[in-house]
Amino acid sequence: MKRIISMAVVLVITMAAMAQKGELAMNENISGKDNISKNEKEATPVGKKPKAAFIFDVYGEIPTTKPVFEAEHYLGSDITGKWNTFIQNYTHEYDVTIGFTDSSVEILKPSIYKAVNKVNKYYKKALKKEEVSREVAIFNMGHILDCANVMCFDDNSKSFEEALKSADEPEEIIALFNQVTLRKL
Repeated sequence: MKRIISMAVVLVITMAAMAQKGELAMNENISGKDNISKNEKEATPVGKKPKAAFIFDVYGEIPTTKPVFEAEHYLGSDITGKWNTFIQNYTHEYDVTIGFTDSSVEILKPSIYKAVNKVNKYYKKALKKEEVSREVAIFNMGHILDCANVMCFDDNSKSFEEALKSADEPEEIIALFNQVTLRKL
């Protein structure tokens, strides 16, 4: 009798341990998040590179354009050029002669466009609340805009666009862009 009870106890403990491991793995798969703190997702230290999940090739320099109307970005002149290039690359305005409006705006790769705008708004609010340092915001927005300006002309960005569609929070979007490596050729 003691033998049956001890085997039952061992069986229950083993099943509980396996269930706990399975639940932990299931929670990680469902949430899609690693055990990374908010600050680690937000800023990748300069000396520490995240594992590259997405690699895009850059031929020469990252493209920049000179817009007709240059709007100053709140993060300064370094980001202004990249931001204006981003806006000009992703939005195309067309004249419409039918209807009440005189122009229509087409957005290329809307998932990337919306994600970059969401992160831009996030950093603007975070800087006002002093939740993020200006240096971190400049570094991360610079990388995000570089990536977006390269992806605009890359036909192989579908997997990244799909990943962005599933990211709802700005921190998740920043983490996705931190997985991008721009390979200069």
